Amino acid sequence: MFSGCVNLKDITLSDSVIKIGSATFFGCTKLKKLMIPSGVQELENNLFRGCSSLEEVDLPEGIQVIGVDAFYQCDELKEITISRDCVVEGGNGGVTIHYFDK
Repeated sequence: MFSGCVNLKDITLSDSVIKIGSATFFGCTKLKKLMIPSGVQELENNLFRGCSSLEEVDLPEGIQVIGVDAFYQCDELKEITISRDCVVEGGNGGVTIHYFDK
């Protein structure tokens, strides 16, 4: 949807979103921060791949699945915090994952 939008710096997603599709923000190199709505349960593969300026992603407690390489090549993103119940498929792109108990 927004793949390759190199000038995209921020975006507000609707609270009705429950899944964010594969490579939605792929290559959005100026995207710095994103708040994922509380209803989102799944982040698909390569979601933020190549978002080299991404520094912060605010993830809701209800995230159940993070797809393969969702944060690959997100050089400025150092860590995320998710529930222990969340399944991280494949690599995490070098991002440190902190877990919390529900």
